Amino acid sequence: MSYWRMLTTFFYFGDLNISTLFHIGASLRFGYMLEESHYGRARRGEFIWLILLSAATLLCLSSLLTMPYLSRPMAQIMTNIWCRKNRHQQVNLWGFISITAPYLPYVYIVIDLVFGSTFSDIRGDLVSLALSHICTFPAYRPLLHDLVAT
Repeated sequence: MSYWRMLTTFFYFGDLNISTLFHIGASLRFGYMLEESHYGRARRGEFIWLILLSAATLLCLSSLLTMPYLSRPMAQIMTNIWCRKNRHQQVNLWGFISITAPYLPYVYIVIDLVFGSTFSDIRGDLVSLALSHICTFPAYRPLLHDLVAT
């Protein structure tokens, strides 16, 4: 068995192109900002648990939906959760486009489509939208709090 593949699937972003660079930058930027602004030092365990639950869910769904690489969906989950928690903040893209944070995940999907991605390529982004919506939806917070609380 190749158990190492379950871990390395979260580190391969695909061929090096402009879309890949955006996803790598987003995972670094929004993952850091989510950890610092909403979890901090006192709740770092909850942030790690959120990452582990997201990774486990993506691994389970990847076999059903044929998603071979999970780095982009994982980066998109961090971006989506940050955007939903900072819904009134303006985000500046490339220095000349300013949008409100909740629209950023959809802009990334449009960027992927413009740069030649197909539906099978953005399937992971759509799954990450659904997962991050469940993580931040108010009706699921008590249930998720019991799972995520450390």
